Amino acid sequence: EEALNLEKEVSQNPSIFCDAVEMAFKRDDGTSDKEDIEDLDAVATNAYRLLDALNRIPGTKDDGTVDADHLEEWITEARRLCENKGRRDIADYRIGELLSNAKVGADGVWPCEGVRAVMDRLMTDSVSRGFYIGTKNARGVHFRGEGGSQERELAQKYAGWASSMEYE
Repeated sequence: EEALNLEKEVSQNPSIFCDAVEMAFKRDDGTSDKEDIEDLDAVATNAYRLLDALNRIPGTKDDGTVDADHLEEWITEARRLCENKGRRDIADYRIGELLSNAKVGADGVWPCEGVRAVMDRLMTDSVSRGFYIGTKNARGVHFRGEGGSQERELAQKYAGWASSMEYE
């Protein structure tokens, strides 16, 4: 319950996301601006754990759909805040990982419509990289069956979603 409340708060307040990114990661230029923080390792570890625990897409409504306008506003503000703190690249990466948690849309295609709309407008290389890695990591630990049947099924699922997204 506590984690759900925290996720809901982060999805309403991008400054919490930005604070966690600031505490968990160095600046994009590789320098650190947190020398004055006591027990920095513990603070950074906890901030990183918070970012890893986030699964709720900002703009998610009670019915599970994603409000694309809210999501875009949240991402725009999170990026602005993180850029002001010198962490735009890692913020984009972590946003991409967060977006990889999207559900399948009402049309049966993943990611859901709201996330697709925002990704079409705001995609960067770092968001794309985070989305890719988040998708791969979501599979978790797995064992290969004989002949690679699991991989073929997974490839077929992604190919089906990709073909349904092609422009005509």
